Amino acid sequence: MGQPCITISEVTKSFGGVVALKDLNLTIDQGEFVAFLGASGCGKSTALRLIAGLSKPTTGSVDLHGISSRDGDISYVFQEPTLMPWATVYDNVYLPLRLKGESRQAADGRVRAALATVNLTDFADVYPRQLSGGMKMRCSIARAMVTEPKLVLMDEPFAALDELTRFRLNDELLALWDRFKWTVIFVTHSVFEATYLSSRTMVFSPRTSRIFGEVDIDTPYPRDPDLRTDTHFQAITRRASDMLAAAQHA
Repeated sequence: MGQPCITISEVTKSFGGVVALKDLNLTIDQGEFVAFLGASGCGKSTALRLIAGLSKPTTGSVDLHGISSRDGDISYVFQEPTLMPWATVYDNVYLPLRLKGESRQAADGRVRAALATVNLTDFADVYPRQLSGGMKMRCSIARAMVTEPKLVLMDEPFAALDELTRFRLNDELLALWDRFKWTVIFVTHSVFEATYLSSRTMVFSPRTSRIFGEVDIDTPYPRDPDLRTDTHFQAITRRASDMLAAAQHA
């Protein structure tokens, strides 16, 4: 950490006169895990799309340092796994490399390594309809990591899962982040999820569509399930929850 990965300066995004994001200023360092926390319609997903290059700011600038989407440096994980139902798990993970023109033979080692990392080796030839919700999301994460990205953008990826599966995938995601040294931006509605995963949580205000405040999470990594009952961590979570409540009425 310490070297900037993303610099967002005075960014505003409007759609047909409706302001979706206003006056966003944010710097994220390489290797950080940052959460965007807020209610629906507060601009956090819009900010994620601007960082991904899927949308352009109306005013202001988004600068990525040493990162190129054309080189596969950015991976995006959506709320739904968005898997191709007619393709096997293997072929779903292979897709980003196929789109880059890499042959199946050349990509085989990287695809199988990604599957092994998310514990789906035995399901390579299975179709998405045969997977549980958690396994589908693992497949989506494997597809995101097969390009060996530097920046991973995640838009509420675990929102539709049951609580136990969500907790397990939170822990698995942190293990992957620690192993591969990604920069991660994670969008969520969940105060607990934001504070458990991130080193910084940015709280968005729905009424002004901007960052209302920031919560620094000073609990050290690696984090484990015991942290969930730690009194200091619970105090941090309460602080984030109070800030989110204040943002609702700002």
